[in-house]
Amino acid sequence: MQKIQTHAALPSSRLVKIEELSERIGKTQTTIRTCATNEKYFHLIPRPIKLPNSRRLLWREEDIQAWINQATPVGGIRRRRGAPTKAERERVAKVARHG
Repeated sequence: MQKIQTHAALPSSRLVKIEELSERIGKTQTTIRTCATNEKYFHLIPRPIKLPNSRRLLWREEDIQAWINQATPVGGIRRRRGAPTKAERERVAKVARHG
């Protein structure tokens, strides 16, 4: 089980609150809290820290930037759902015939 780090063991750095993290990564605060507190979702956001005697979740600026830099871009070709259209089938057949 992954533990949330406490700030005392970390070097000084800028700490980011959940409101700013939400804006930066495009996830709601509720989603971020769920990901930070449920072990099943720990891999979906940067690892949070907590100050002693505080319930507030915080993130180190460096951790957020490292997480963003290592993230794989989403996108590319989106295939529509369902069976291929006649035009798509013909295009695939044409490519198959011509090698």
